[in-house]
Amino acid sequence: MKIVCKSGKVLPVDDSSIDYESEYIPCVDVVTVISDGVYLEDIWIVTCQKDINKFGNKNQDSELEFVAEKIYTHNPSKEELINFMCKHGCNLDDIVQVEKAYRLQVEHD
Repeated sequence: MKIVCKSGKVLPVDDSSIDYESEYIPCVDVVTVISDGVYLEDIWIVTCQKDINKFGNKNQDSELEFVAEKIYTHNPSKEELINFMCKHGCNLDDIVQVEKAYRLQVEHD
């Protein structure tokens, strides 16, 4: 088996662990080649939003306005989130959202 790159370069592939009788292997397939040292880094995306209707009619739905966003490499504590909100002028009833995500990285020697 081999991989043919866009440039036409051919790379051999060790296919000795594939059981061709039980696994369907098409003659041509799209593959992803991952270099050694590539990994997914855990990150947390923190988004701060203001409730721009908080002083309006309480029966009306809230309307949010984007304020700021930051990426943490650790799960931020509630105190860090409060600090982030205050730095960006957020008050009572404003919202901070934390989303776990992954960033594609490569190890450096």
